[in-house]
Amino acid sequence: MGQVNEMAITWNHYTWPQDLPLDIVKLRAVEKAWGIAFPQDYIACVRVNQGKTPEPASFEFGDGFETALNDLYHFEPSPAGSNIVENQKRMQMGDVPERVFVFAGDPAGNRICFDYRQSDSAPKVVILDYEVDPEHALVPVADSFTELLDKLR
Repeated sequence: MGQVNEMAITWNHYTWPQDLPLDIVKLRAVEKAWGIAFPQDYIACVRVNQGKTPEPASFEFGDGFETALNDLYHFEPSPAGSNIVENQKRMQMGDVPERVFVFAGDPAGNRICFDYRQSDSAPKVVILDYEVDPEHALVPVADSFTELLDKLR
């Protein structure tokens, strides 16, 4: 697993007008409730950038489609609209496979997720694209969180 080139990405305030570093206890509680372990590269990033939006933010997926990583969902109680647990609950109301967990959104309301179906320790990144046939709604994006960040343009 490679190191993220932090110089290539600027994280801007989105959910709150100030930094709100993540209390690792909140992240560990979500991991326990969901029965997963978040990847270390994601944890390192979200601990200082929860609720923020990256610049650049655009990435390609699927057959030449493009979207943007709107914001990293946060672990705080509010606002609920960008809380990671609330977004997972909303996502599960649909027909989403087990072992797929949201961590961010795009401007169109699609969910960017970790897919643990093939690995408990190295989840792939997928996008739950609501505009495609539900049978093919999970579209591969990257083999890791670091690779997703490396794709941002």
